[in-house]
Amino acid sequence: MNVESQNTKPSYEVFRKKVDGKEVGFIEIERTDTTPPYIYVAGLSVSEDFRSGGVASTLLEKVEKIIKKENKIGFLVNAISGPGYALYQKRGWRQVENAAELYVYNVPAHLSDKELSRLFYSA
Repeated sequence: MNVESQNTKPSYEVFRKKVDGKEVGFIEIERTDTTPPYIYVAGLSVSEDFRSGGVASTLLEKVEKIIKKENKIGFLVNAISGPGYALYQKRGWRQVENAAELYVYNVPAHLSDKELSRLFYSA
């Protein structure tokens, strides 16, 4: 699956998945200059007709590669009962303790969940 990129400002980027020229999904990320730096998944959406077809996984994989390449932490927020819950866990994202809606990826071992929550919610 080919994913197109659109850079709307230096810290913000949107990746769009198209099928037969029609957009079927997108993921938005924002890079921060915090210490440590992280990438926030600001939005992920897949057209209803294309759900369970691998589009969300393809988009997340694109972002996960960027997170690892740039050696950053990944953050995303999702309602615990939302449809992405199982997908995020399957792909290696984990919930932050005492912040059920917050998921992280590529976290250095020395950072505690308390520090992760503080980093994300104070930025």
